[in-house]
Amino acid sequence: MSAEDKVKTAMTAWNFVARIKWQTVIKALIILIIVFLAVGYWENRDRVYSTINLKGRLNTEIIPPVLSEKTTSRMKSAVDRSKSIVAVSLDNIDFRKNKSEPVYFYADVASFNIAMNDYIIRLMGERELFISGNEKNNQRIVGIINGDFVCMPIPEYISNEVPVANKLAAAICSISVPPYYGQIIGYLNIWVDHMPKPEEIPDLRAEARTMAIDVYERDVRGH
Repeated sequence: MSAEDKVKTAMTAWNFVARIKWQTVIKALIILIIVFLAVGYWENRDRVYSTINLKGRLNTEIIPPVLSEKTTSRMKSAVDRSKSIVAVSLDNIDFRKNKSEPVYFYADVASFNIAMNDYIIRLMGERELFISGNEKNNQRIVGIINGDFVCMPIPEYISNEVPVANKLAAAICSISVPPYYGQIIGYLNIWVDHMPKPEEIPDLRAEARTMAIDVYERDVRGH
């Protein structure tokens, strides 16, 4: 073999080894990127999931800050006549700003009504829809967005700020406004004096759904 052939053979071998090394490096980089993306997704899965599911759902409609007397009378009646529902509240949603804005609150106990309305005024403009690190809250919001009727214990941040809430209510059950899949602009909450049993859920959902339809059809759409 001539010297020239030996050089060519050596260069070919070197190129082959170099190509293998670069392929290994590229594969390693791809694996690292996948791992980082997977970890990032897992840590923010609620927000990512909700963002994916919100494509095409963003709505320019909002619940007006002042509801009609007919709507509020209907809400008050639902609370006053029920043995288990102690309050009802209503929130607007702004997905772009990641905010939820209180619109209305009513309880049939004066001290609860005053305390919660004071809390709402203090909270105005500062409440996040999805809260970093608060998985229970984020799962609740995702459920509401996806059309579920979601019941959960009174959040600790409300109990701390409004102690009377924890004395009178044990759970908050929420439904989207309107209660039609993919059209959410806000959500309605009914505050219950105990965590509802499975057999109680259908009646509570029906009551909440009726109120949510009232708000949307009468106060948002103006029918």
